[in-house]
Amino acid sequence: MMVEGERHDIRYFPVEFNGWTQRHWTLPFEGERYSLVWFTPKGCENRRGLDLELCQPYLIDVTGE
Repeated sequence: MMVEGERHDIRYFPVEFNGWTQRHWTLPFEGERYSLVWFTPKGCENRRGLDLELCQPYLIDVTGE
């Protein structure tokens, strides 16, 4: 994985970066690949996980349902 032009080996090693402000992309790959992505919706930066239901107005349904 590339973040701001720096190559990261993420096999068994997570990398933390700000995907909003840092350009990032994947490199050519053969086989299966799985990624876990964590993010905080804009407007919910100072909320605890249990309070996220209060952030519903900021969430976007990307499933189309």
